[in-house]
Amino acid sequence: FGFRHVVIATGSYWRTDGVGRWHTVPVESFNNPGVYSPDDIMKDTSVKGPVVIFDDDRYYMGSLMAEKLRAEGHDIVFVTPLGNVAEWTRYTGEQESIQAGLIKMGVEIVTGKAVTGFDGEKALLSCVFTGRQDSVPASSIVSVTARIPDDKLYYRLMQDPPILEEKGIKTVNRIGDC
Repeated sequence: FGFRHVVIATGSYWRTDGVGRWHTVPVESFNNPGVYSPDDIMKDTSVKGPVVIFDDDRYYMGSLMAEKLRAEGHDIVFVTPLGNVAEWTRYTGEQESIQAGLIKMGVEIVTGKAVTGFDGEKALLSCVFTGRQDSVPASSIVSVTARIPDDKLYYRLMQDPPILEEKGIKTVNRIGDC
């Protein structure tokens, strides 16, 4: 290796099972075809509309997914448990322009609800305050919830401390999303 200290920054990948801030366990029906991650969308995976974006990340990624898919001609319903799109961007001064942009593009925005089910034809939405349920047409779901660390390399290296010592490596650290 030739290094005394190793830093690993291998990143992460987006979950498709709905786990995030709102859902702390996987949404069972999210294991069906038609559920995508932002990684899938950025790889130009073909999706069928109408598309529901479930944004529980609360930053910019959900709105980016909505813009991209709307520009491709899909009908979009943007669902968030919060009161606004991209709520965290209030701290960066962008929230109002992001939400206005989505409205101008024709994205339907649903606030105060979480996506709690999907059957390939509709998304089940539940009010975060009352639990009351309704549904919207959906052939695809984009789950913008949480990420899973890509930490395989780190754990492979850490499995063999004697070889690290033999190679002169004193420390191995993970940084960032890893």
